[in-house]
Amino acid sequence: MPTKRKEQLSNPLFRLRLMLGVGQVEFAYRCGIAVATVRSIEGGRRALTEQSLERIRRSLGATLNRATGQWYLPPPKPVAIEELIAVNEWL
Repeated sequence: MPTKRKEQLSNPLFRLRLMLGVGQVEFAYRCGIAVATVRSIEGGRRALTEQSLERIRRSLGATLNRATGQWYLPPPKPVAIEELIAVNEWL
């Protein structure tokens, strides 16, 4: 049975994924977590483990305050203008 939207919004993994604007498959790939695991955690069938949190921290730099349920993301890295020009010329 699918999880209700209100329950999804209370799920920390689902909220992080929304913050990043990515789907389950891309999120799982970025973090090195199986897609089935992401789906199970978001669906409430599996708990968000310390191992998964560590993988998320290492891959995305995101940390979860368990007391508040708030995610903290590192600030974006500055990009040199030369890099932007090089990418534009490549396109």
